[in-house]
Amino acid sequence: MNNKVDDPSQTPSKKTEQNIDKKQLNEIKDIINHFEKTFSQMKIFSSDHENVESFIDLLHDRLSKYLEKYWKLEIGIEEFSFTYQGFPFYKEEQLSKSLPFLFYKDGIKMLFFYQGLTREELKDFLEIMRMDASLPPEESDIVISLWEKDFANIRYFAPDDYLETKIGIGMKIPEYKIDKDKLFSGKITLRPEDKSALEKKDKTIQNNSQKIFKERMGTEKALLSKSEEELLKNMLQDHRRESETKQYKTLLLDILYLEKRPEKVNSLINQVIQYVNQQINIGNFKIALSVYEEVSKLRDYLSETDSPRKKIIQEFFDSPKIEVTLSQIEEILHKEPIYEFDVFLKYLSFMGPKSIPILSYLYDHVEKPEQKDKIITTLKLVGKENFSELIKIARDERPDLTLKIISILRDSKEERAINHLASFLSFGNKKVLYAAIKAIGNFKDPNANKILFSLFSHEDPEIRTLAAENIYMTDKEPVFEKILQEVKEKKFKKKSKKQKEALLLALARSQSKKAFEILENIIKKVGFFSGSKKVESALSALNALEKGGGLTGHEIIKNMIHARNRKIRKKCQELEKNLSQNIKKESSYDKF
Repeated sequence: MNNKVDDPSQTPSKKTEQNIDKKQLNEIKDIINHFEKTFSQMKIFSSDHENVESFIDLLHDRLSKYLEKYWKLEIGIEEFSFTYQGFPFYKEEQLSKSLPFLFYKDGIKMLFFYQGLTREELKDFLEIMRMDASLPPEESDIVISLWEKDFANIRYFAPDDYLETKIGIGMKIPEYKIDKDKLFSGKITLRPEDKSALEKKDKTIQNNSQKIFKERMGTEKALLSKSEEELLKNMLQDHRRESETKQYKTLLLDILYLEKRPEKVNSLINQVIQYVNQQINIGNFKIALSVYEEVSKLRDYLSETDSPRKKIIQEFFDSPKIEVTLSQIEEILHKEPIYEFDVFLKYLSFMGPKSIPILSYLYDHVEKPEQKDKIITTLKLVGKENFSELIKIARDERPDLTLKIISILRDSKEERAINHLASFLSFGNKKVLYAAIKAIGNFKDPNANKILFSLFSHEDPEIRTLAAENIYMTDKEPVFEKILQEVKEKKFKKKSKKQKEALLLALARSQSKKAFEILENIIKKVGFFSGSKKVESALSALNALEKGGGLTGHEIIKNMIHARNRKIRKKCQELEKNLSQNIKKESSYDKF
């Protein structure tokens, strides 16, 4: 048997993905992918079926090309994964589908395919796999099957201690004879205390057994109720139907993958569309999503030279028949909740902006916060190319969702989002209005400043103040001159303290020479007997210089610490002290 088992010393040491030839690894992944598809076909059809023969031809072609370049293919086997040079590149944990587990369960740790591998050898190897997979675990043994076949170009490695358990198989069992007369001739006599102890032990075991049984079952009645029996029956039926559905899906996609004739591809795509639509109608989004993903992979796999097929396959994604309608969702939710919520959202993301009304409806009808968060994440994904569709679902009466949409537009950082955000300025809800103003200001853009300046005539002084607070401008913008002019006017000192500070802060942040001159003059004009409004304006200018004036603002404050007005002088000394301390802290951090 040892001549069929490769030397374990030949197995490669474990490497990281960075140390592996990626081109070679991709070729191996492609081979195993074809291996899996061929094996799935063999489980559905007979070995001589036309589909199976086509898949075997394709797999043998890929393997032969690889072996011509590298001479040998080594595949490591772990419980649920295949490895190459110790790096796992394929994983399948579902036992019924897991190719690695098929070999692992019987002790095989490595598979080797050598140059010269014939199509007949490959087909026989796959047939052994198929037969072994169809047997109950206690009857199957792929090691024995491979050893008996004695392949010339396929070998395997299994540990010696495992192989030793197979050595006794087929050996003749020695004869033995039992004398029944002598066997039953003895007699055991128990003493009274032994008999009492034995009875007591039997009673203890019986009580413990009953206790364990009750704990596990939760009741003394072991039989299923009628409702439980019905539930179990339905679960089994669903499982059978799902298995049939998956097999049909696999077959359909595999044929689509192999078909190269455009007219046939077109016919197959129509069948795939019909199939997906059927799954949508029954709420099976898991299957529908898997088809979407597989067809997407096929589209990406096709080269530009294969444009006829690629164009036909693109029709699948453009088909309105595979789009979920709002009425369908309402009907599905009316019957039962959507259990595979993440899968459903992922399917909607494939639909793009057309799914936005559905996501809006879901947001209003789900209660779990984590589900609402996931809906917003999906909205952000599907709405990034179509902001106008997002605006359509915003409402004054649904502020929660509307605020989320404002956040999506703000976080996009795209200039085109500014005009969309401006549409929220007509909303009556103050939370929405405030959020929109801050979001527009976040762009620090001339167009944003123009929109915010238009709010200076708003009837609500808080809105006017908030607009001014969120303007970030330069002295090259028209808005700068307009604010400068407004500050110069006599009626400026009659504005509220908040409004004054907001306008002066906008000027200070511009870092303009003109702005600093105006701010300094406002402070200097305050004398011993200046009125309260004039003093208030000067204090607002000082606050603006502190918050947005930078180093120039600091210098102006230092120059005013000996101002004639006591309030101004005290405020300047206080601000200068704070600014100096902050500068010292920043300098000490820089040393580290």
